[in-house]
Amino acid sequence: MISEFVQVTNQALVKKYGVIMSLEQLSEVLKMSLRKTKEKLKHGNLNINYQHEGNTYIIPTIEVAHYIHQPKIKLVREKKNFIF
Repeated sequence: MISEFVQVTNQALVKKYGVIMSLEQLSEVLKMSLRKTKEKLKHGNLNINYQHEGNTYIIPTIEVAHYIHQPKIKLVREKKNFIF
């Protein structure tokens, strides 16, 4: 079942980009450089299913909508307080 938030986001993205997005469009939506987006997709750091055909990336817009609404976990390094 798709949440209402994902449906609304998907509709907006489809209206602007269509049902399939390019790597450049994904970079624009995620506000990342093209190089960084490509690296993250390649190494599996973005939880987005896609197809890679030659030089073309085929990214379903619904996958991007799901990704946008996934909970993000940030790892924060703790500062250690050392007392001498």
